Amino acid sequence: MSVRYARLNDMFREINVARGEGRVYDALDRFSKPDLLILDDFFTTPIENPLNAVDLFEILESREGRGSTMFASQLEPDQWYLRINSELCADSILNRAVEHARVLDIKGPNMREYTAGLKAEMEKGYWD
Repeated sequence: MSVRYARLNDMFREINVARGEGRVYDALDRFSKPDLLILDDFFTTPIENPLNAVDLFEILESREGRGSTMFASQLEPDQWYLRINSELCADSILNRAVEHARVLDIKGPNMREYTAGLKAEMEKGYWD
C-alpha cells in the first residue's frame, strides 16, 4: 500500500514551487495517486491562495473512489468551510471530504499542556 503524509500547508508549498517550475501536474499526481493520503494540520490556517483551493479540489476529486484520505485537524469539520476563501471551492472540497467520511473525535488532554506540565515537574527544584 502506498502512503503519502503531508501537512496541508507543506503540500501547498510543494505544489506552488512546482507550479513556478512548470511541473504542477507532477506535484498534483504525487498527492493524488497514493492508496492513502494523510493530510495533517488540515485547515489550521485558512487557504488564502485561490489556486490552492482549486488544487485541493483537484486532488480530492481525482482520489474519489480510488484511495483513502485521512484528515487530521484541530478544528471540527463544521468549521472547515470558513477556512476556504472561495464559496464554490469550499462546497466542492467539503462535499468530497465528508461525503463518505468517518469522523473520529479523539478526546483527551491537550498534549502540549500535558508535556509542558511534565517538564515543569521534572525541572522543579532544579534551579534551587
